[in-house]
Amino acid sequence: MLLFRAIFTAALLLCFGESWGAWDPRLPISSERLLGDIPARPVPPRRPFEQFFKIRPLDHVGFSPDNQTIFFIRNDGEIDNVFAMDLATESLRQVTHYHEPVQNLLIGNQGHSLFIVQDEGGNERYDISRFDLSTGLSQRLTHSPPNEMSYICAQSPDGRFLYYGQSQGVRTQSSLWRIDLKTRKNELVLASRGRLLECGDISPDGRYLVFYQFVENNERHLGLVDLEKNLHFYIFYAPQVNNINASFLDDRRLLFMNAMGADYFYLWQYQIDTGRLLAGRGPLAYPLESFSIQAQGQIAIFYYRVGLRTRTFVYVDRSRNQMHYPSLKEPLYDALFSPTDPGVALFITADTTQPERYYLFHAAVQGSAKSTAATQGVEFKDRSLGAASRSIAVSAHKQAHSVADTDGWLKMIYDANQTGIPQDEFAEARSLLIPSYDGLLIPLHLFIPNGTSKKQPRPVIIWVHGGPDEHIDPDFDSYFQYLNNQGFIVAAPNVRGSTGFGKWYAMLDDGDWGGGHVQDILAVAEFLRGLEFVQPQRIALFGESFGGFIVLSAITQYPNHFNAAVVFFGISELATFIEGLPRSADPYLLGQLGFDPRKDAQRNIAVSPYYHVQRITIPVQIHQGKNDLRVKQAQTDQLVAKMRALGLPIDYYTYDEGHGFLNFSNESLAYRRVVEFLSRY
Repeated sequence: MLLFRAIFTAALLLCFGESWGAWDPRLPISSERLLGDIPARPVPPRRPFEQFFKIRPLDHVGFSPDNQTIFFIRNDGEIDNVFAMDLATESLRQVTHYHEPVQNLLIGNQGHSLFIVQDEGGNERYDISRFDLSTGLSQRLTHSPPNEMSYICAQSPDGRFLYYGQSQGVRTQSSLWRIDLKTRKNELVLASRGRLLECGDISPDGRYLVFYQFVENNERHLGLVDLEKNLHFYIFYAPQVNNINASFLDDRRLLFMNAMGADYFYLWQYQIDTGRLLAGRGPLAYPLESFSIQAQGQIAIFYYRVGLRTRTFVYVDRSRNQMHYPSLKEPLYDALFSPTDPGVALFITADTTQPERYYLFHAAVQGSAKSTAATQGVEFKDRSLGAASRSIAVSAHKQAHSVADTDGWLKMIYDANQTGIPQDEFAEARSLLIPSYDGLLIPLHLFIPNGTSKKQPRPVIIWVHGGPDEHIDPDFDSYFQYLNNQGFIVAAPNVRGSTGFGKWYAMLDDGDWGGGHVQDILAVAEFLRGLEFVQPQRIALFGESFGGFIVLSAITQYPNHFNAAVVFFGISELATFIEGLPRSADPYLLGQLGFDPRKDAQRNIAVSPYYHVQRITIPVQIHQGKNDLRVKQAQTDQLVAKMRALGLPIDYYTYDEGHGFLNFSNESLAYRRVVEFLSRY
């Protein structure tokens, strides 16, 4: 184990010692270097939570078939609804006025309808509706049973069918269906037969549908349904291999990602006619996080882990190399190209102090970016059974070319910052690596309020992310910025078990819940206490869901290390938590835990914070959703009752929500309570 840690630490040094802003741990850490010019910046006025949440990013954005309009999901001030923007006039209008939030959106490829997924009351019962753009009428297409869900996969190219998945048996299984949009007749496409099936992309000719067999979060088998012959077959079926992001390059070539035999994801290509599997090496040497094939296979977008954050790179075949856009002066966060014309695109920029901005791009000659493949800079090797390893489809990648300003025009059409807050008021982030108790380097982001200095030190909130298969990047975050504005430094560590830093790092907490990742939090706290601009006696913890479990574990194991703690929808008793989840979650969670807490009472008692609350010595604030299906209210009620019986200082609030906030008024109230609570300690 120590050897592996040494190798991993060396890899971090090589990978994160970049010029992209990541901290080089070989250099001495000092308060002056961390702060830079932050002390010289004026302290902004205190602003209400509501103002920060006038940051309105656009989610699930898509072009209409005629490229005249974009549709997207945006918060209307209370919940998420569908909006549209006319690209000629840049006028914005609200399309739907639902009282239940919209979770997903698919634009009908004929331009007449929107397909919408909604969640009723935060109880994770999802259903699909069709919204008629000409009449404004909504029609329910699915009727999920209680505790079940339906989700959209794809629409057939001719517009006739909508493909979707629907769970059954408390989500232990799911089958794939399609609905005839003219007759509204449902037809079974692929029966579950005890499997938990998910569906994805459809081939441009409408013949093949991607499906996944979900085993657990880190294992999905990949296959195709031949809709013409009414049969299905697997492409990649291997234990502990997660196949994701399957997208059709054309009618007969499928691209996807997995990390078989490697610590990071690789790009793969499957040729349907020959059955050949080709392992790909992307155009850049950084760890690949995801990719997107757009504009009917003519555009490739790669998302790489560079330093301590994700970076986006666009490849257009016209140049056979990475594309740069000189007029775009801000960091590229994402890109969306029209499905029908690669000369039309939205470029999305963002950074720590800048929410998303959306730029419309038009090439000078429409369609001029067309080419035959989106993977000109990718090298593939044949990995078919029995085939010799040999390179194919290789093209030179010598230098990147830029699209000159004369090749098109670029115009900002929307700024997510609707707050009226000047950008220079937003807090900056500092990213670095700190050693934990065993020498493992932990990625840490510090979001530091303006004016912070040795003379004006700040209290700190250590924000522990959920998951555990999640991570935090130093991007703009309205929650962090609000807390910064209220005078708190937010320290956001990616403790062992976080994603984004390789498969091995993500597996470091398997079988060790409440162990190493809690020690990482202690190491972060000790590091913070050594900084001159931190108030060492005012370090609080904040965690949501799995992050709440870490927070509760930390304050029961180490009761004197923190001054206060806040838990949102947090796990406190593992046997109750797992018993309340769908059985489909068992393989993942039991693999994470290393034991079944329903069967091993002794270990469950040892690991679950519920059984150790008598050790808590600091004030705790807990927030819980009444409709939460993952961490049920009964579990949290028992925790709170036990703490109150012991006379422990606790604030407890419940909301008409599920596992997370969907209604702005509830969320606003909760975060005002957090600031008031932490300001007292």
